Amino acid sequence: MKKSDGTSEVVTLVRNDEPIVEGTPMNAETLNALSDVAGADIARIAAEKAELNAKLSEVNAKTSAQESQKQAESSAESARLAEQSANKGGWMNFEQKNGVLYMVKSDSLTEINMQDNGSGILEVTFE
Repeated sequence: MKKSDGTSEVVTLVRNDEPIVEGTPMNAETLNALSDVAGADIARIAAEKAELNAKLSEVNAKTSAQESQKQAESSAESARLAEQSANKGGWMNFEQKNGVLYMVKSDSLTEINMQDNGSGILEVTFE
C-alpha cells in the first residue's frame, strides 16, 4: 500500500467471515438486479423526455398551422385588393358610428356618393 506521504508498506487483507452486520452479497444475481433497476430508471427518463418532446412538437405544429392560416388569409386579401386595383374597381372600408356610416379607408378614390335606393339598400358610386 502506498501512503499519501510517499512511503509504502505491505499489508494483508483478511476476509471477515463473521461480520457484525451482514450486507448485500456481491454476486451475479445482485449485480443483475442492480442493472435491471438502473436500466428501468434510464428507460423511464428516456420515455419522459420523448413524451415532452412529442408535446412540444404538437404545440409547435399547431402554432405553425395557425401562422400559416394567418399568412394565407393575408395573401388572399392582398390578392383580392390587387385584382380590384388591376380592374380599376377600387376598394374602401366603412365604419358605423351612432347610426352614421363613415368611410375610414380607401385606395385613393376621389369622389364617393352613397345613397339609399329606397329599399334599404345602400348604393355607392365612386370614381
